[in-house]
Amino acid sequence: MQTLGIPHDNALVSGTPCAACPILLEEFVKLRKQIDPNMVFLPSSSDLHQEHQVPNAEGLRCFKVRLSGI
Repeated sequence: MQTLGIPHDNALVSGTPCAACPILLEEFVKLRKQIDPNMVFLPSSSDLHQEHQVPNAEGLRCFKVRLSGI
């Protein structure tokens, strides 16, 4: 966070377990509406671990406008 120049107060790191994956998109949408981030970091799309694939897919679905630069 320090290297990227992101203030600690501006970061949200979630420890949502995979069991909560069905509600992950809903949580992302709430977050997008609440803070309207201009940058989103997600796990890699090439990660083979399911607990990383789901947040990547749901994050892309939720934040696609931000990720496409539109």
